[in-house]
Amino acid sequence: MLLLLPESGKTYYIFGKLIGKEMADKYGVPYLGMIPLDPRIGESNDLGEPFLMKYSTSDTARAILSIVDTIIAMYRDKLEAKVETTAKKQVRSLLKLPGEEENEDQDES
Repeated sequence: MLLLLPESGKTYYIFGKLIGKEMADKYGVPYLGMIPLDPRIGESNDLGEPFLMKYSTSDTARAILSIVDTIIAMYRDKLEAKVETTAKKQVRSLLKLPGEEENEDQDES
C-alpha cells in the first residue's frame, strides 16, 4: 500500500513496497495489486461525489479498476454460470389465478 500525494506527485510506501505481494505469496492467495491511498477519496466521500467518477483518470482509480477487472476475470466462469442458473429458474406465485391450477396439472404430466 502506498500513499500518493497528488499535489506534489510524491509517493510513500507506508507499509513497505512489496509487503502485499510477499503476504499473498506466503499465504497462497492471489496478489491483486497495489492501490494508492489518495487523500481525495475522503474529500470526495465528504462531498457525496463518487471518487471513481470524479477522478477516473487518477492512478488510484486505475488501480482499483484494474483489480476489479482481475477479480472478474478470475471468477468469470462462476459468474456466468450463476447468471444462467438464475435465468432458468421459474418463479411461481403463491397466489393462484383462476385456471392456473389446471395448467399446472397439464405441465406436470
